[in-house]
Amino acid sequence: MKALSLTQPWASLVAIGAKKIETRSWSAQYRGPLAIHAAKSFPVCAKDYASSPVFADALRELQIPGKTIVESLPTGCIIAVCSMVDCQPTSGKRPGHGSNPKYADWVHSLSLQERAFGDYHVGRFGWFLEEARMLAEPIPAKGALGLWSFDHPSLEALV
Repeated sequence: MKALSLTQPWASLVAIGAKKIETRSWSAQYRGPLAIHAAKSFPVCAKDYASSPVFADALRELQIPGKTIVESLPTGCIIAVCSMVDCQPTSGKRPGHGSNPKYADWVHSLSLQERAFGDYHVGRFGWFLEEARMLAEPIPAKGALGLWSFDHPSLEALV
């Protein structure tokens, strides 16, 4: 199965279905099952995002009693599976707007929450994810850059 590493809190947002579009600086032709890996590193700036109201509200269901949201998010493991169904550029020429790239129509229809969870600047790509399912138990994994392969018997039963 293909896998994608995401820094927390974005990995958990995908896992619970709150984030349905992952934004990247590169496009992908791949479509199909995708394992979501929570990267081992959890930079201070990402912890700040996780603690901000829009993120913390979405992640509240994952908070472990006696721990902060940040302390509750797993790292260095596969935490979910989903389906990658499409990949679209965030920009495109819109009729009547000259030759300057403008945001693609789909970007204009995003919810405020989805917009807060991604980087939709011109020149990026939206990876459309569906049917996210959080694993009952995370699977330790090293992770990698780009799309990478990860095979585990418990994941095969989920796709």
